[in-house]
Amino acid sequence: MSDIFLSYSHQDRERVRPVVALLEGQGWAIWWDRTLLPGQHWEDQLREELKNCRAVVVVWTRNSVTSKWVQLEASEGLKIDGLVPIQLDQFEAAPIPNDFKHIHAADLTTWTGGTNHPELAGALRALREIVSRPATAPSLADSTNLPYSLSLGGDLGSTDPKDLMWIDSNVREAGRNAVPALLAALEFPEPERRGHAAYLLGLTGDRTVVRSLAPLLADRSQVALGLEWMPTVRAAAANALKEIGTTEALRALAEAFE
Repeated sequence: MSDIFLSYSHQDRERVRPVVALLEGQGWAIWWDRTLLPGQHWEDQLREELKNCRAVVVVWTRNSVTSKWVQLEASEGLKIDGLVPIQLDQFEAAPIPNDFKHIHAADLTTWTGGTNHPELAGALRALREIVSRPATAPSLADSTNLPYSLSLGGDLGSTDPKDLMWIDSNVREAGRNAVPALLAALEFPEPERRGHAAYLLGLTGDRTVVRSLAPLLADRSQVALGLEWMPTVRAAAANALKEIGTTEALRALAEAFE
């Protein structure tokens, strides 16, 4: 499994070699060699690599900004909240597609190699944060109708009311099939993601999650979701335990709030 999927136009292959070398020098496994082995199917291999990577680095150039394949690959990076764009051509000559203009691209148009470049340093910091996230359950996307981005934690912690309602509905429909991804999301460093995952576990109907939720009753980290009923991770876990309502869940609540 690769840490980083590199999305680029095949016309820029030689231009991206230094990028690959630099990323590999950071200790990451990079998927960028598009050569197929006998018997392999391109779309199957592409889908497998995108499903298993931790981050997607898209290289914007004159060639890639017009490539539908590159835009498709970059979209997958957005879904897993792991897209890190870099720009090798001037923005005027290679305008970023509309769907990705809101994601800052590291300006490497003056980069000549090495790591002593402020924009490159920012991109590397972003990649370290993304790659170091706890692994979740990407296979969940293949076995349920739970959104792929949620199965990787990408939408957890959203402050958009429409997102919250949409995720809520999908978790209720997925039920216990959502549990592996949500349990893994409890390990995220961001309190809003931990809190959101804790709350959603209460909607799955799975009584086995009580032991995972109970320790969160001591977590008073603030959750920046703007919801009165979820001001802290502790409150989110408490709501989930109330929703589950088993004797074990209610006992955990009683002990925490006595």
